[in-house]
Amino acid sequence: MKKILNILIAVVFLTACTNEVKEIVSKYPDGSPKVVVYFKKEGDKKIKVREIGYYQSQKEMYSGKYTNEQRSGIWNYLYESGKTFAQADFITNVDVKKWDIVDSTGKPFMSADYKLKVIGMYNNGAPYQVNFTKANEKYVSELYFYPDYKIQMTGKTIEGLREDKWTYYYETGQKWSEGYFKGGVHDNTINTWYENGMKQHEGQYKDGKEAGVWKFYDVKGKQEKEINYDKEKV
Repeated sequence: MKKILNILIAVVFLTACTNEVKEIVSKYPDGSPKVVVYFKKEGDKKIKVREIGYYQSQKEMYSGKYTNEQRSGIWNYLYESGKTFAQADFITNVDVKKWDIVDSTGKPFMSADYKLKVIGMYNNGAPYQVNFTKANEKYVSELYFYPDYKIQMTGKTIEGLREDKWTYYYETGQKWSEGYFKGGVHDNTINTWYENGMKQHEGQYKDGKEAGVWKFYDVKGKQEKEINYDKEKV
């Protein structure tokens, strides 16, 4: 009896699988799949049931299911290493019961006493902007991600205005810019780097305007020019 039951389950499973239509909806320049969507056939209709995204290396980037054309249940977002970046329990395409987001080592970006809220998402549901708040703390810590889950920029705001240090990164992970804000405008020092890690320029802002001596460098690190914004009108 048990053997017959197992055979029936296998038949049902195979029938369900063969009823799915696989479509590659997006490709990389070399023709390899980027996004694959599976549809269930109901007469002449195709109903979206699940989706898988891939890195160009063809390692899985994300996966999840649909119910009534809306994301539903657990969606997994993976670093290219195969480790989890995020898990989301979707109700609809935009409503999520719970988010779990960690760095490439598996550690949370902020301690447990911070409340996590996803403010913006990419088309595949992956988080773009994540805010962290803590009781009795005036700052909101903001974290932005590239589509492949690498950090794009991070900093703090007060009532929606940027405050204190903000850091920006190239998609390679190399630091691109680091500067300070006060009341939403640049204030204090700023440094920027080329993608090869060499300094691009350094200077200061005062109330959102360039001030003092700024130094500019070429991609090899040689100083190209120097401008004193306190003396020159540029």
